[in-house]
Amino acid sequence: MIIRLAGLLVAAAFMMAIGCGNRQTAPPEPAPTSQPGTATAVATPAPAAPAVAKDKTPVSPVNRIVFAGVDGGIYTVAPDGTDLRVVANASAELDSQRSVFTWPGWSPDASSIIYSAVVAGPDATAEVSLRRAPVSGPAGHVTVYRDEPGTRGIGSGVPHYYYWSPDGSSIAVIAGSRDGLLTYLVEAGSGQRLSLLTRGAPMYFAWSANSKHLLVHHDADLVLYDIDTSTSAAGSERRIGVGSSDYFAPDFAPTSDAFAYLETISRVARIVVSSSTDSFSPLVVHEAVGRVAFKWAPDGSKLAVLDGEDEYGIFHRLVVVTPDGKLSTELISVPAISFWWSPDSTRLALAEVVESDASALRWSVVDVEAGARRELADVAPSDFFWFMQFFFDQYAHSHQLWSPDGTKLVVFGADVRGAARGVSFNAGRNRQGVSPRVWVLDAEGDSEPVTVGEGYIGAWSPR
Repeated sequence: MIIRLAGLLVAAAFMMAIGCGNRQTAPPEPAPTSQPGTATAVATPAPAAPAVAKDKTPVSPVNRIVFAGVDGGIYTVAPDGTDLRVVANASAELDSQRSVFTWPGWSPDASSIIYSAVVAGPDATAEVSLRRAPVSGPAGHVTVYRDEPGTRGIGSGVPHYYYWSPDGSSIAVIAGSRDGLLTYLVEAGSGQRLSLLTRGAPMYFAWSANSKHLLVHHDADLVLYDIDTSTSAAGSERRIGVGSSDYFAPDFAPTSDAFAYLETISRVARIVVSSSTDSFSPLVVHEAVGRVAFKWAPDGSKLAVLDGEDEYGIFHRLVVVTPDGKLSTELISVPAISFWWSPDSTRLALAEVVESDASALRWSVVDVEAGARRELADVAPSDFFWFMQFFFDQYAHSHQLWSPDGTKLVVFGADVRGAARGVSFNAGRNRQGVSPRVWVLDAEGDSEPVTVGEGYIGAWSPR
């Protein structure tokens, strides 16, 4: 366990923004591309794969899973594994092992899919872009961001990080450039570049629920940008707090203009709740030593916090605090690296470290009110899914693992075993060369995990 997680931390240290990893066949590092431009249409014919539905009827965006397939394509599928649909056709463009479509996610209204495309060209070149596609796919794709020539993405295997504004009008994009990382606001429909916010690394951010503000955590500094909703461009900006490097992503409350961030003073890390309005005095709601990760509940009533980090980057305490700082409840003390709120704010899916198995994460669900914990399954995650967990406080903004009704979870890995029963649902313990799969877990733990596709990263639709 220590060797595996220490390796993750070493790899993460080389990344200048959001973490990522390599799957068994790693996506290419971007080579020189064409000049940056605005939106261009990308039309690709549907593949003639018998397992993929062939009719052209629109697909309901409700309750589906999007994932990056092991063949380099992007797909959506129903939670029971039926109705597999192609979004981005691997066979049409990806004629080289150096090409890949990857890191898919959903628009806020679940009508579109966004994904990164790295398409190999002649003479070891590659075109790197961020594309938007209708969920019914595969035609009608639009390039909303094209990388500068000669850039190498934001980390090994991750071309971009993107985060759609809640109103769907714009997308905040972290991308590579010749001079390092940069954060752009782009118009979601056309891909027009609206504002260059900042350059450098590390970099994390959060949208306000009304899309009028964007918090950017750059190095130790936190800056609040006002966003003109009529143009989606950034306006005035102001620095927040005294700064801290002991956290990754700040977070806005989903139901108000309050937001949470970290300040570190005399080695004590303090979670502070403030507001985008001037009438609210900042309030310290939690104190810890070392790195802290936190996230508001979807109903805005509380924050969940992981702290007690050890030398290997593993947290050892899960706490829930109220935004007025008056109530703090320690839920559980186990080695863990991430949590994910259920849509109804009553439970937390927890990714725990399995001390007896260096390649596995144990998924459990914790009842916030009762403090009861139910183990679901041990998962040998894909490398990309490992890194999504390590940087979960940023990815939780843009990727959902829970089903919209809160009954299931989607995870990505080569091997899944029932935690209580010790039953393997994928033959073989040697995971080298085994394709990662898309697994659906029953949040109650009453039924066995179900595999619904072969893929290494993705998300559940927001509704």
